[in-house]
Amino acid sequence: MSSNVETPRNGTGTERGVHRYAVAVSGLTFVTVVFALMIVPRSAVQLPDHVFPLNSAGIAPVSEEKCFSCHEDHVVRFEEAPHHNTLLPGDDPLVTELLNGKTFTDADSGAEFRYARRDKSVWLESSRRSRPLRVDWLFGSGHHARTPVTVVENPGGGTSVLQHVMSWYPDDAIGWTLGLTEEQRDRPGIEGVAQPHTAQESRSCLMCHTTWLPETEDRLDLARTLPNVSCTRCHTQAEAHVTHAENGNIQDWSALTPLESVNRCGECHRRADHFTADELSTSNELLVRFASASLVQTSCFVNQLPETRFDCMTCHDPHERASANPVFYDQRCIVCHQSNAVCSFSETTDECISCHMPKIEIHEGLKFTDHWIRIRD
Repeated sequence: MSSNVETPRNGTGTERGVHRYAVAVSGLTFVTVVFALMIVPRSAVQLPDHVFPLNSAGIAPVSEEKCFSCHEDHVVRFEEAPHHNTLLPGDDPLVTELLNGKTFTDADSGAEFRYARRDKSVWLESSRRSRPLRVDWLFGSGHHARTPVTVVENPGGGTSVLQHVMSWYPDDAIGWTLGLTEEQRDRPGIEGVAQPHTAQESRSCLMCHTTWLPETEDRLDLARTLPNVSCTRCHTQAEAHVTHAENGNIQDWSALTPLESVNRCGECHRRADHFTADELSTSNELLVRFASASLVQTSCFVNQLPETRFDCMTCHDPHERASANPVFYDQRCIVCHQSNAVCSFSETTDECISCHMPKIEIHEGLKFTDHWIRIRD
């Protein structure tokens, strides 16, 4: 592998300002059928403009220090939440810890990949290309995977990312990035090392992994971006709330309908109207990656009653890591199903999740919980 270094024109470096805040503990997914096929009407998923985050606004949002002054418990718990750790700058020490020295050799083609640290950065070297690519950002919380990207400025305007074909997985090894086809894995040259994204695609990816993504003319100002999802990314109108807290101006998620609430999560985790009718099917194995799109297909969601509200937050507190205990989720099912559920397999007090929301492997060593709750064949 060559030592020739290709430095992107707009990467991260130790000199760049990266959002940090000194609050408590240091903390540590990218890509309507209800038994009969139907799609949630597009008009049913539209939200008022004021509930959308303005993370491309020209003015930086309210800082977490201000949130901390009144909401200490939420902010401290959120430090460890996946949303708060979903984007690392390339010069973060954790990037070196995760990637440096990791190697992968494709058994079919013999192509070699290796991450190595030098000059205060981590680089992807490959037998497919003489010049390595610098890791400018690392996408993902690590719960499922983390994918490195290299940032480039397009000559005609716009900022793009090159998504590396290698990703880090929780078994502390690198392997093919989820979603690559066999043809994409076999490409020679630069595209066999990193998949290019258009400026618009790149902006969309970064929008979902940042709290603030400022732009200067037609370029993303990544030197000033605030990485990760923090309070104001979900709680809009925070400035008015800080100024006049007694008026309760901040976006109250409980005031949203269940569908509006799920679709807020679906802005990044995908909404049902992001898919075609053919894609919204239990036969689509990749749909399991997109929990919010699957959830609204279920009878549990469609037939919910006002007194037993059902949305993402019924089971998941976004301020902390999701529980890994199936019993916790079984208890949520029992709130509605204890008195009227008929289960031929076991008592209706346990094992709901293992049958009706199993983990599905869609990539070697990588499983997602299927949120299309149903009776399976």
